[in-house]
Amino acid sequence: MAYSSERFANKYEEALNRIASLYSSSIASGVNTNDILVAIGNIDFKDLFENQLGFNTELENVANSYLDALRNMDGFADVDETILRSLVQSDLNIYRSKFNDTYVHMKSLFTESVINGLPREAFVDQLTKGQFGVLSKFQAESLYTDSLQKFNRSVIKQMAKNAPADLLYVFNGPIDTRTSNTCMQILAAGPMTLSQIENRFPGTFENGGHFNCRHQFRRFTQKGMYKQNKIEKVFEKRNLTQRTSL
Repeated sequence: MAYSSERFANKYEEALNRIASLYSSSIASGVNTNDILVAIGNIDFKDLFENQLGFNTELENVANSYLDALRNMDGFADVDETILRSLVQSDLNIYRSKFNDTYVHMKSLFTESVINGLPREAFVDQLTKGQFGVLSKFQAESLYTDSLQKFNRSVIKQMAKNAPADLLYVFNGPIDTRTSNTCMQILAAGPMTLSQIENRFPGTFENGGHFNCRHQFRRFTQKGMYKQNKIEKVFEKRNLTQRTSL
């Protein structure tokens, strides 16, 4: 079974819950606050979270997800191996940066909560809501989804640059209540060459319509990829007018 953003987020949440349990046992232990603070000061939260709680396995699964994405991709043109490695490493560096920041904020939150005598419920609320520098479950899931989507778009863009200039691409993805008006405009444009996309919708080939966008350009290989009737119904329902650019 393929690794997924849902599994990544659930495993992250499990690790957060174990941090919450550690906090609960610490404040209920009857140990002097100063002694608890000394113990916290000696904890490497990165080692705790990744090695002792096993989250490092999930980070390894993230790296493998990029290899799976390449295997499942429509390889219609060559991409230099150095570029592929750089794209993967760039994303993995972002993960490392995000989680290193989370560990710093997690330790700070843990320490301040002990000092202030914060009840377990209040600590859990601050730990899991993404408001104190610690990634929330939702933010972790979004990080996985958006990073992999952007990687796919970037690789397809590199293939498009090496493919014949007259090759056509179509914006592909869900058409539902969550689809933004921006994405609807790009979807409505239909099949376009790379040059036409860059002129009409600059930056969207590699970035999509917005953060966490569920769409991407794909090589246009069959008429069914352009959902014209469905798009027109959405335009009518939302009272949209098709534009030539964003």
